[in-house]
Amino acid sequence: TFGMNFRTKSEAIIAELIHVAKIPFLSEAKLLLKDEFGRTKVKYPDFTFFPPGRGVLYWEHFGRMDSQQYRDDNFEKLSLYHYNDILPPDNLIITMERKDGSLDIAGINRIITGILMPLFYDAKGNPLF
Repeated sequence: TFGMNFRTKSEAIIAELIHVAKIPFLSEAKLLLKDEFGRTKVKYPDFTFFPPGRGVLYWEHFGRMDSQQYRDDNFEKLSLYHYNDILPPDNLIITMERKDGSLDIAGINRIITGILMPLFYDAKGNPLF
């Protein structure tokens, strides 16, 4: 996918759609967070955005929700995000695959056009970056 590697097919599809919309992003960028005990934890959000004139925005896509370990690991990640004020809808986008493992492409496109594009483009389609 345009010279980048992704851990899952769904992440690659989402990245391709973001790329087509010409929205700059980082994939799996290192993020240092503090837990409730003050310990530093390292996480790697699926996508990180730096919209002009506002703080950082993260996007996490959850795929294998049929796996208890995957759910537990990601609930821990979401708890850590919450502790660090990374919350939807302010600075966190969360998407999931359907029960059958499919990806809602129309829903992903609504997020890109309705949430991300207004942060990176003005009403006339001119980039803000």
